[in-house]
Amino acid sequence: MSYICDCHNDSILRIGYGEYGSLVSTYNVSSERRFLQIFAMFVENGSGHLRDLLADNYGLESTDLYGGVLKLCEIYADKTRGDFSRCSNFKEIKTAVSKGESIGMLGLEGAGMIDDLGKLHEIFEKGVRFITLTWNFSNCIASGCSVSGSDEDRGLTDYGKEFVRECGRLGIAVDISHASLKTMEDVLSEAAGPILATHSNFRTVCDHVRNLPDDIAEGLVKKGGFIGLNTCLPFVRSGVTPENYLPEMLFDHLDYAIKKGWEKNLGFGFDIDGIDDYPKGITFDKSIHDQYVELLNQTGNYSWEVIEGLCCANFMRFLEEFF
Repeated sequence: MSYICDCHNDSILRIGYGEYGSLVSTYNVSSERRFLQIFAMFVENGSGHLRDLLADNYGLESTDLYGGVLKLCEIYADKTRGDFSRCSNFKEIKTAVSKGESIGMLGLEGAGMIDDLGKLHEIFEKGVRFITLTWNFSNCIASGCSVSGSDEDRGLTDYGKEFVRECGRLGIAVDISHASLKTMEDVLSEAAGPILATHSNFRTVCDHVRNLPDDIAEGLVKKGGFIGLNTCLPFVRSGVTPENYLPEMLFDHLDYAIKKGWEKNLGFGFDIDGIDDYPKGITFDKSIHDQYVELLNQTGNYSWEVIEGLCCANFMRFLEEFF
């Protein structure tokens, strides 16, 4: 299957600011394959980006974060027209694949403004199929990774437990990237089906609060979940400066996943447009994903099955099971 899948891309805010004409940017266009991309709306109480966008570009009150979600849903629908097939279930994905179309799916990063289940149902009707519960900080749903392991780490709230269960009933995949340790544990307990960590690496390889501890990764894999490897330098390797950051450093996390037997639950969650420093040698005259695939092939260390799983097959399998 000649597709690249990536489960975390922050480009929607970029087009909201008018920086891109469409969601096809130099970061994510593949010259060799078609794409399946989750576009994440980065919206959370701590997000100055959205507040500026609301006030300056759309005349909304900067405190109207839920209104901002609805506006970004409209932007997504407009800016994917003609470039991506907008899919909301696996039947639609199969149809798009049969036509050789690139595929866009819609996610929400930070859900603190979804403070009642009616709003959850409304954004589902707008096409949202993936929700990252928090963005670092705690909200009405869950504790964020900024309090992970502290006395303030209370995990899912009572409403958050109801929220996670309702996501499962609707068909919205819950994402534990940015969540606290207790939140991740609670989601594993509350979610009936598979869950994701759309843009997180492994804490044993790089000891950062945003990465997954082994027991969480193991629990996610046992539930049939999915982990998207993140190219953000602090989550890849500690003690490395941007000038010395090499793309193959990310393969430490791939090697660890293979050692643990998790490679069939692994893929790309590169955090496109959400990070500051890309690896040395990565250029934007062609797809960043294609460049990583070339490096994977050049090492000679990875089988075709592993590479194709990372590129597409593993995420497609997750989508088929969940949706």
